[in-house]
Order: sequence, then C-alpha cells, then structure tokens
Amino acid sequence: MKNTNQKHQTFFDYLVANRMSLATAQKYDNQAKAFEKWAEHSFLNTKEINYSDLLDYINFCRHTCKPHTINLKIAILKHYFDFCQTPQNPAREMLLKGVTKLLPKIRFSSEEIDHVYNQLDDYNWIKKRNKIILGLVLYQGVNSKELAQLKVENLDLEKGKIYIPKGHKNNSRTVELKAFQLLPMQDYLLKTRPVLLQKSNKKTDQLLVSTGKGTSLNNVLSRLLKEVKKIEPRVKSFQHLRASVITNWIKEKGLRQAQYLAGHRYVSSTERYEVQTLEDLKNNIDFFHPF
Repeated sequence: MKNTNQKHQTFFDYLVANRMSLATAQKYDNQAKAFEKWAEHSFLNTKEINYSDLLDYINFCRHTCKPHTINLKIAILKHYFDFCQTPQNPAREMLLKGVTKLLPKIRFSSEEIDHVYNQLDDYNWIKKRNKIILGLVLYQGVNSKELAQLKVENLDLEKGKIYIPKGHKNNSRTVELKAFQLLPMQDYLLKTRPVLLQKSNKKTDQLLVSTGKGTSLNNVLSRLLKEVKKIEPRVKSFQHLRASVITNWIKEKGLRQAQYLAGHRYVSSTERYEVQTLEDLKNNIDFFHPF
C-alpha cells in the first residue's frame, strides 16, 4: 500500500501493531484498498481527502451497501486516515445517521444495580471471587476481556483505585473503588486468591484467577451470569449491565467523564448510550401518552 509512514509500514502492519487481530486487520486492509481504488478513479490523493470528498465516497457506496455497512467503512477509514496522517481526519466525527448498534431497552438504575450486588452470596472462596468480579463490572464498568487482563499490580488499595490497562478497543483509565469494595478486595488478595492459585496449581500475576489451567474467565463469567439472572431475571449479559452503568454515569457525571470511565476512545461511542436514553424517554411518552 502506498504510504510514506515510518519505515514504509503498511496499513495492515499498522493495525496489527495497534493490537488488532490478524483476521480483522486483513478485512480492514481490504476495505482500505477498495477505497484507494475509488480515490484513484476519482483522481484524488488519499492523503488529501477532505470531508466533501468523503461524502462523495459515501454516496458512491449507497448504491451497493446498506447503512450499517457504510458506517463500518467509515469506522475503518478513521483508522486509515490516522495511518496516513491525514490532517484533520475527515472520518473522525462522521457517522451515517439512523444507524446505531441496538442497545438493551431495559436499563438498570443505580439502586437496582446495588440490589444485584448486595444479593449475591459470598460465603465461600469461589463466591467471594465472583462478588469481586461483579463489583468491578457494576461499579468500575470493567468489561469481560478487561477482567481477564487485570494484574495484581493494577490494584492500589491504599489509594482505593484500580488501573484498567489499554485493551483491543478501549483506552486505559484509573477508576476509584467504592468504599465497600476495599475490605472484600483486601480479603480476596490475602486469603481467597492464594487458595485459588493453590487449587489450580498456578503461578501468575493475574488478579482474577479461575480454578482451571488457563487464564480465561469465560466459564467463571458464564456461571456468574446464571447467578445474577436468579437475582434479576431481566439481565441479558454483562454488557447489558455495563450499558446501564455507562448510562448512569452520563446522567450523574456528564458525557466526557463517562467516556473516560468507560474507556471509550471516541466520544461518539459514549453518545450512543445518551441517544438511546432519549429515545427510551420518547418511547415511554408515546406509550403512556399516545395522544
């Protein structure tokens, strides 16, 4: 791919270097090549593409692509223009309106979230660990992949904070722990975690450990979700709970702070939760006051 970036790095290499999977990087690279072909036929230099040119490309795509697919192309071009070091990335704030990922219609209030947390039992070492995990989801908004990536060193009980490292899609951030999480977390580190390590015969700095041989928490989360559903049957997934947490953050702390706490790279990712909230409000008004 034609580019003068450092050491003639290709777009594919750039994506992989930014922790994108090989399969996804290849798909993105193919889409970028299709865009380059369109630009060449339109006598445009990809490094000089502006907002108006990008609109022309979108109109070109409308003939063969659905809105959702066009939004995916725009998302890929955000990465592509960053790679090309295009001044004022023309795709940065662009989004085809009317298309959003569907978010759960049911959102849980802070009180309902507290209820789920308080009702989860913690009478043995497995359940103690699970309550630690649930707390991190409900109060720090940690997603499933981030839970498995947390290290012991990321936890600072003295300051009452936890550092969540940068992931495949999310930014790193430092988030405060709730006061009621501190003692259970300390007990987990000193008593519960050593037992889990002994049971699994592991030596690892992973904060949250299973009794299996690997580092995955998939089975742990699957069983924990079943327990959560017994408490609140309306819960669909941990992402469902995280969506509620982010929505509540927007209401209580504002959009930008919610963006930081959620680890979203772009404010548009956080805005989806805000827009969905307004849409829910409209639906409620239409339901209760149809006339």
